[in-house]
Amino acid sequence: MLKQSRLIFIVGYGRSGSTILDLLLGNSKKVAALGEVAYLTDAVWTSNHYCSCGKSASECEYWSAFKTKWELNSEITIESFLALEKRYSRLSGVTRLFFDKSIDSKSFNTYRKTVSNLYNILLELNDGSIAIDASKLPFRLLILRVLGFRPFVIHLVRDGRAVLGSLKKGHRANLEKGVQKALKPKPTIRVALGWGLANVFSELFSFGLNRILLRYEDLVTDPIFSLKRIESGAEIELHESKEIIVKNLPFIKRHTITGNRLRMSNEIRMVKIPDESWKKSLAVKDAKLFYILTMLLLKRYNYLK
Repeated sequence: MLKQSRLIFIVGYGRSGSTILDLLLGNSKKVAALGEVAYLTDAVWTSNHYCSCGKSASECEYWSAFKTKWELNSEITIESFLALEKRYSRLSGVTRLFFDKSIDSKSFNTYRKTVSNLYNILLELNDGSIAIDASKLPFRLLILRVLGFRPFVIHLVRDGRAVLGSLKKGHRANLEKGVQKALKPKPTIRVALGWGLANVFSELFSFGLNRILLRYEDLVTDPIFSLKRIESGAEIELHESKEIIVKNLPFIKRHTITGNRLRMSNEIRMVKIPDESWKKSLAVKDAKLFYILTMLLLKRYNYLK
């Protein structure tokens, strides 16, 4: 497992503010904001994504150092690790992971050791002792638990109608701006089911772990209180992150290669006003359909007044 360090896992659904939370936490000493670790190896080795520094993975000094450290410290090749990721990271792979654990298979033990090594290399590069994994995927959290990790969990939730409004906007592919492929507007039913299931599984798979539920709207409107909740729950210090908020300073940029295109912005600050443009842009029929399909969860997370 991680060497004398802690893991914080941000779980939830896309477009819920995980990138801004990850970057904010990463501005504190000894806290390494790693982005979406679930997609990291593909971004660095296979797809050559652009880092937030503006360079591609193959040109970035940070990610070049990461690859060098991997080759020196890992017992398996990156190709072998990618194969294990493919074996276990899919929905069907979770069942295989449980089975391989039950028989103490070589593949399971190799995967567990390599995932831990991945976090340790990133922590060493960031001079950190606390790792932030903003992968969001509930099944990624389940996989980590099966591997023996017990992270502190931040279940980040955003009003699903705001998420729908965001996903209704298409985006053209632009690698340099962090958009890896063209994004088409998503159907309402698909978003409603995805948002609902992701949050239900987030609660289910984090049960029994030290966790907090954090609404994106509360993070934005009162970031200091939100940071204090994380400090208390994770038993860490976030002094520098709070200072940035109090003094309205820009975030210190790190080498983030996965996550929302926000990471590519020249300057990032916390805007203490939640984005509610969906109230004007979202079609009434879409808002009503989403409400009908998700009203119980909207009520659970206090989005119905």
